[in-house]
Amino acid sequence: MLIKSRQKMAVVKKQQGAMLLEGLIAILIFSFGLLAIVGLQGQAVRDVSDARGRIDATYVMNRIVGELWLRNPALLVNGKKTYQDASDEIGVLAMSLPNGKAVVDVNNNLVTVTLTWKPPAAKQENKLVTVTSVNEALKAGS
Repeated sequence: MLIKSRQKMAVVKKQQGAMLLEGLIAILIFSFGLLAIVGLQGQAVRDVSDARGRIDATYVMNRIVGELWLRNPALLVNGKKTYQDASDEIGVLAMSLPNGKAVVDVNNNLVTVTLTWKPPAAKQENKLVTVTSVNEALKAGS
């Protein structure tokens, strides 16, 4: 009886700390899960910010094309012009995006508008290009 009790005590002594080790491993696994969730949340915020920038750029692009067609067809002369300051309406629209710049290239009836912008935390510049055609009557009215 005494020998069995000593053997049990020896087994219990060998297992001391096993529960602590299991607890530490569980905390480690839980911490990895939390870090993954935080990483996913950060990526989601970056993606939403990027999507918002693209939506804003699309809106600005539509406004620039509308400005060219309706309010200021005098700008529809052959050639390429860059707008990146607040000297006219197109420049103001382009500057509403972070580090925004608009390039309008008119080649006869084909108008190519290239809008570039770079958010402060972005590594590279974003670009949106649209090509539209204008009829001669619109250009003649300019």
